[in-house]
Amino acid sequence: MKIFLRKISLSIIVLSLVLLFSSSAMAYGNNHSRLTYGYTPDRPDCPINSRYDSVSNSCKCYSGYVASGGECISEDEWCEDKYGLWAEYDTLSNSCECEGGYILSGNRCISGNTFCRNQYGLHASYDSLSDSCECDYGYKFNSDDQCVSNDEYCKGLYSYRAKYDSLEDKCVCKEGYVVSSDKTSCIDADTYCQNKFGFNSRYDSLSEKCKCSYGYILADSKCVDADNYCQNLYGSHSNYNSIKKECVCESGYKFKDNQCVTPEITDTHPLEVNYEEKVIIEGNYFGDDKYDELDLYVGRTKVNALDISQWQDEEIIFKVKDHLSSGRVTLEGNSVEAEGSYLDISNSDESTANYNPNVSIKTNQSSEDDSEPDNQSEENSNPEQSYEESQTNNSGQKSSDQQREEQKGTPLSFIKNSFNAMSKALSNLFK
Repeated sequence: MKIFLRKISLSIIVLSLVLLFSSSAMAYGNNHSRLTYGYTPDRPDCPINSRYDSVSNSCKCYSGYVASGGECISEDEWCEDKYGLWAEYDTLSNSCECEGGYILSGNRCISGNTFCRNQYGLHASYDSLSDSCECDYGYKFNSDDQCVSNDEYCKGLYSYRAKYDSLEDKCVCKEGYVVSSDKTSCIDADTYCQNKFGFNSRYDSLSEKCKCSYGYILADSKCVDADNYCQNLYGSHSNYNSIKKECVCESGYKFKDNQCVTPEITDTHPLEVNYEEKVIIEGNYFGDDKYDELDLYVGRTKVNALDISQWQDEEIIFKVKDHLSSGRVTLEGNSVEAEGSYLDISNSDESTANYNPNVSIKTNQSSEDDSEPDNQSEENSNPEQSYEESQTNNSGQKSSDQQREEQKGTPLSFIKNSFNAMSKALSNLFK
């Protein structure tokens, strides 16, 4: 480009000389009568690429040339002499500037890449569009304004446990590590979780989150024992269901007033009843509906719902029907069993009958063995008298029998009723 400009400049000079010579000849032809032969004007000897200016009586460089060191040189040469080989003259600003890709540094035009590398390291380059230095691909400016690799950049921020993620274009911690709470380093993931949520916390690499260890749940920003947490809320019969991820009551218990409770019978009265009489059961947590989860039993016989006149959370009232027999009162359902007192049920028609077990046995023997005296059967033909005499002759034994029956939980009246029923059956047999 410079050679081309110099050729143009030389052509302009030649053309100027031709024009000057023609003008001089014309002037001489028109004014030769006024010239004095032998006269030579006093004018300086102008260097190449310049002309004499009679007004200023000095030499003037041609357009595109600049006076330098007693000669006229091109503007580009003048800029190169001043700022280096990669400088050129800008006619618009009428000043020197560096060619594209070069930067003025220390009064010299040097390569933009050289300038950037001198400033920011070997992995810096010059961007002519933005007229600024940038780091090469895969490199970033660190805190010291040097272009370092992305991994080195991340290590400088978060320690040697950090690396660069090109997909997300950001720094991340290596596997098993997470950024600390103060965002200054990568620390062990489990340690981070334990510092934040307690000793029973761990780091889950799949979800990239802290989780409580098995058997623990997060409560008040701490991992606590799940069963203890539930028991503190709902009582000692509550535990944590890891599948449902919630507190549940143990088998046989249900939620009531934010507690895990089970039905309990505290009182049953009266304890001795006849058919069609009412029985009252008192206690807690029976529920509010007889058609709910619980069923009422006497012994192993279920009380019909129609025979239950009242079923409340603390009281049940039912009528004794003839399908029931003596037994313990219980509430059962859904692994729940609440036991009450033993209920003695007797038929009012049979309650007045008495029975002597010795008489019934002897009567059977007389029918089978003809050797027994007839008067013996006659003497024992009155069951009521024999039974009363038997009980009178051994009153001390009767008291101890009653005590044993009470210890076993079986009332003596139940045995008496059984004897009465057997007596009636045998009497009908021998009529």
